[in-house]
Amino acid sequence: MAYKPHCIYDAGLLNYYLRQKLIGVIVLEMAFAEGSANDWLPLAMVDGFHVDHVTSTAIYGVFLTAMLIGSVTAGAFLDKYGPVPVLRFASVLAVIGMALVIFNSNFTIGVMGVFIWGLGARCEVRVLGRRY
Repeated sequence: MAYKPHCIYDAGLLNYYLRQKLIGVIVLEMAFAEGSANDWLPLAMVDGFHVDHVTSTAIYGVFLTAMLIGSVTAGAFLDKYGPVPVLRFASVLAVIGMALVIFNSNFTIGVMGVFIWGLGARCEVRVLGRRY
């Protein structure tokens, strides 16, 4: 039987390439979610919520604490539920947390949004770090 080279239009190969591109988009989204907080969260707290620099640094500490909790607990959730549901849930958490920080003017809800944002962002990284 003659060897037939794989064509890009083959359903399996096209699905493979599409899946690889989507994984790249998810990784880019996670890098933006985590990196934007690392770079801009204290400044956003000072400008948006009108707190002093010490308080904004403490809020960044809340974000880092949430990332630590997400990193420690994500493994148990991955073992119990699998990578796809955990990734979906973590992405929703990150988006909700970012929305609470961006579209809110209440300081307490903003800090809760920072915590949810950090938890979701770190769980996303943990899922793909363990999976791929």
